[in-house]
Amino acid sequence: KAVMTPEALIITSDFELCHMVRLAVERFGITAAIALSPADALQQLARNKFDLVVVDCSNLEHGCAALRKMRLNPTHRSAVSIAIVLDRDHTRYVCDSGANFVVAHATYETEVPCTLRSAYGLVLRERGRYNRFPLAGTVLVRAGGSQRTAQLLNISQGGICISGISEPISGTVQLRLSLEDGRAPLAMSGNVVWQREQRVGVQFTSMPKASRTELDTWLAAQFDAQSKAHRPALPLGPKEGFEPLDLSRTSAPTNPGGIHPIVTAIIRGGPVRARCSGCQATIALGNTIGTALEQERKLREAFVAHVQEKHHTELAEVLAASANASTS
Repeated sequence: KAVMTPEALIITSDFELCHMVRLAVERFGITAAIALSPADALQQLARNKFDLVVVDCSNLEHGCAALRKMRLNPTHRSAVSIAIVLDRDHTRYVCDSGANFVVAHATYETEVPCTLRSAYGLVLRERGRYNRFPLAGTVLVRAGGSQRTAQLLNISQGGICISGISEPISGTVQLRLSLEDGRAPLAMSGNVVWQREQRVGVQFTSMPKASRTELDTWLAAQFDAQSKAHRPALPLGPKEGFEPLDLSRTSAPTNPGGIHPIVTAIIRGGPVRARCSGCQATIALGNTIGTALEQERKLREAFVAHVQEKHHTELAEVLAASANASTS
């Protein structure tokens, strides 16, 4: 079965940045793993396949070294990467090192969600290349001096599963198949990596450029078609940032003129930050948080106090409109 959920690796030793980026990534339905050091990152990149890599380049050389080593890994050569830099003047350098997108450290809280929205289609495409998809039809298999026909079962960017071969085969094989009726046949070479119950798994080792392009395009289309029913509702853009909690249950009007709080940081056991969408002022919530319900209550109370203090004119208008509506 194809794994629909894309996976991301966040490389940083900055706890707050890690938390904020992870929050943004997971809101796009992407599973996140954390690497606290370049060495840890290389180990995880060697063991797992990630579709998105977010690298903290606050230490420019360490971050760029991680990007370059990632690109040398065949599995992650085409993974989507986001670099977070202290200085925008370093954009060209980190892009040359392997970054697809560059975000400024000073504004990453709002830039990361916006960048993820732009990169989401590319992340899905990358995931689609490594998923296995069912495939019907026949495949011509050449092994040694013999040639036989087998049935196609499934295919991915890295290999194929076929059935109907009872005699043992090993080593290098040449395959020729069509992805669909009417499409040009693909040619590829691979190594047999397992065989059981007349089924054989082959890992691709080489194929002509035209065949690789045809396969990648087909895989991306298959994944896109399957993932439409599973895609999360995407955040709406940089101004919304990390979506506000639902304050509609409070009895007092707290969002005159559509004003709402924007949560910019939720750090367990640490500072909590939010700002007003109307005046962009910081809303103080205290230095620590507890449960999610406690956080929601604190934000609601703090926002009500902010509206009453800073937006009393808008609040008065809303109250007047509500009173007129109730008497009409």
